[in-house]
Amino acid sequence: MSHDIQNEICSIMANHLLRQLVKDISPNFFSLLCDEFTDIANKDQLTFSLRWVNDDLQAFEDFLGFYGVPNISANTIVSAIKDACVRLALPLDKCRGQSYNGASNMLGKDSGVAKQICGIQPRAHPTHCHAHSLNLSVKDMTTNSKLMEDALDTAREIVILIKYSPKREGILGDIKDNLEMEDHEYEQPAGVTRLSKTRWTVRAICFERIPSNYNEIMELWRVTLK
Repeated sequence: MSHDIQNEICSIMANHLLRQLVKDISPNFFSLLCDEFTDIANKDQLTFSLRWVNDDLQAFEDFLGFYGVPNISANTIVSAIKDACVRLALPLDKCRGQSYNGASNMLGKDSGVAKQICGIQPRAHPTHCHAHSLNLSVKDMTTNSKLMEDALDTAREIVILIKYSPKREGILGDIKDNLEMEDHEYEQPAGVTRLSKTRWTVRAICFERIPSNYNEIMELWRVTLK
């Protein structure tokens, strides 16, 4: 039951799964899906994923790991990608695509990651991540709509008042339980949820939860403002 033994067992399982994924990917061409981010410890890391197609033309996207990087410069990220490919025995000669966000270090025309990878494998065509492009489009649309901007601000304030207060969230849960006991046939929707900071296209869930819980939220304000 030692934590060292448990960590070793988890590591063995992870390596076994990783070897199996690489075994499936290695005979095929693949595309790079990478993004840099800062983890909860405020350290830079690189996510490394691959998109590939098997002989039956089925497409797969597999996450292969986090890689710590000292900084997020293009040269550092390229070195991390090359190192990851070497460790996994996946030659860049089989790379046929790259998908990154639109940051200059990733898609810069002169020395970005995509440009440098193309220098190694010219057939690794780069593209701006479609999901990221969609998020940017939605963001631009909302900032140019006063109605949408006000709705976002209102939803954000409601979520902050509830989700960042264990007391208020507990009271909301009690109110919902009481209402369920009063009417067993009335299906209570889930409580409010946080607004995603980056994934704009999934914020609809947060907006749906607020009107669905309107009566409960109004009761919460009545109780807490006494």
